[in-house]
Amino acid sequence: MYSARVASVVLAAALQVLPLCRLAVSQSILTPSAAGVVFRWLVGAAMALGAEHAVSGASTLITSPSTAKGTNGVPFTYRITTGPHAANQFGATPLPPGLTVGFTTGRITGTPTSTGTWNVTLTASDNGRLDRTVTALLVLTIVPAAPTPPVISSQPKSVTVTNGGGALFTIAATGTAPLTYQWQKDGVNLTGATGPALTINPVGSADAGAYRVLVSNAAGTAASAAATLTVLVPPFLATQPAAQSVTAGAAVALSVVAGGTAPLSYQWFYNLSAIPGATTDTLSIASTTTANAGDYFVVVSNAVGTVTSATAHLSVQEPIVVKLQLAPGSVTPGGYQFGATGPLNADYIIWASADLVGWQSISTNHVVDGFLQFLDPRPVSQAQFYRITTGQ
Repeated sequence: MYSARVASVVLAAALQVLPLCRLAVSQSILTPSAAGVVFRWLVGAAMALGAEHAVSGASTLITSPSTAKGTNGVPFTYRITTGPHAANQFGATPLPPGLTVGFTTGRITGTPTSTGTWNVTLTASDNGRLDRTVTALLVLTIVPAAPTPPVISSQPKSVTVTNGGGALFTIAATGTAPLTYQWQKDGVNLTGATGPALTINPVGSADAGAYRVLVSNAAGTAASAAATLTVLVPPFLATQPAAQSVTAGAAVALSVVAGGTAPLSYQWFYNLSAIPGATTDTLSIASTTTANAGDYFVVVSNAVGTVTSATAHLSVQEPIVVKLQLAPGSVTPGGYQFGATGPLNADYIIWASADLVGWQSISTNHVVDGFLQFLDPRPVSQAQFYRITTGQ
């Protein structure tokens, strides 16, 4: 009886330390044999110790899903969970590039940068103890991201450049790679212009126009806004003023043909002095005098620069007055013949009269050198009178 009481006291103390023993030996108090009581207590304690190891160690499992899927370039998260007890240290290897695991949180996070399938060994433990560490396999698949169409994030800007300089157009675009580029001028594709930047050097006047770029990928095409290339061309002279020689009183026009970026301005000069009001491409003098003789040139300007024409010399001569007169004539077998002298390059009109009252035009002759020899073939049967005039 005494032995039974001692065993009961020891068993009660053990049950306070190992509460699980109560489940294993809940009926042991009723056993009359002291040896039986001790045996049952030892069995219960062993069961209790085994149960405590299983909960904290091998019997705890990784309960998170065994498969997971992420998208390349898209933030990813996955948490390693355990049960029935929680672990406090975690591992995962190998992980796709861009992902990491939190040592104490068990969270796999990051943005994957590669596609494929990884067999990841997950580890969960209680303070790193080998006897309280469990593992599991996670099949992690990273799939390609769905392509996104291109978007122009930075538009090309208009450029103004002087003829012979350089022009640069640039854009920035986003979207799923690879992106392709095609630059256009006035809606027409430019050969070889297939990058995010377009360089034109040197620039000519023919390069002026509207430029845009088409950006494409597997998901679509985006067109940029049009940027204008303005080419400033300095003035140039396609035709120079020509020297002239005229007779006083004649009209004169000195002119040039100029090109370059409009607007063009003109200023004519006479003997190095600007002529007031002479600001067009033509300098006109309605009636020249000897005072107009001299050197003329014009300066053509625009926003880019100026150009000076060649000098044209104007000669003005006083007119030479030559008196028109008849020379004495004579009768010949062919008729009456006489001569006349007078101005150069003029029409000489011969008139005839039998009574010096009524006059009749009998011939008009264009005389270049100022000398005319005239033969009147009509029969000489009566007195005949002649006179001569110049036509206008």
